[in-house]
Amino acid sequence: MVNENLNIYNIFKSRLSKLKVDDFFDCKMNYEGDQLRCELEYLEEGYSIYENKLSCIKKIESFDKEKQTESLNNIKRIFEFKDFTEMQKMITVISYGALLDNFSYINDRSFDEIIMLSFVSRNLSSEDYNDYMGIISDESVSKSIIQKSDKLSDRINIAYSIMDSIDNCNAIVDSKENYNFFIDNALEVVNNYEISCKQNNK
Repeated sequence: MVNENLNIYNIFKSRLSKLKVDDFFDCKMNYEGDQLRCELEYLEEGYSIYENKLSCIKKIESFDKEKQTESLNNIKRIFEFKDFTEMQKMITVISYGALLDNFSYINDRSFDEIIMLSFVSRNLSSEDYNDYMGIISDESVSKSIIQKSDKLSDRINIAYSIMDSIDNCNAIVDSKENYNFFIDNALEVVNNYEISCKQNNK
């Protein structure tokens, strides 16, 4: 999937450009009038976020060989993920690159955590990573989410609930005390989150 001898940024820039062309073409074939305009604006907004974050993936090229190999293996595993569409795989990889760029410890997390963190952050702008993912990627929080349910959909919903709770907190992460407050708040969200149909978890 990824030729390690090529510039990884250019590989994914090319893939993203093709997906964008295909999405805009499909949109123009399926909508018209005001609905077409709204759908095109929605697509443009989304692709603008992805294109702006794409440069973060260059971070991998600065890693030593061991960490670079580890990161590329994670990317390959994301592209092998059967439950994701091609577009979901692409934006999850882009978000993974942004996580690597913002947090040096991301590869210390399990692959289950990496998938969850990358998918949840796919629509975040680069500026929002510290506010949200700095909390959710904290080891105590991310591991508690993974332990709560075996289903990725549950894990994603829990992480979204944490993001909502961050929005509802009248505070910012500007001190160790506030950071601990947000961590405790996130853990409370995880603990209180009710998983429906637990018997269906696999």
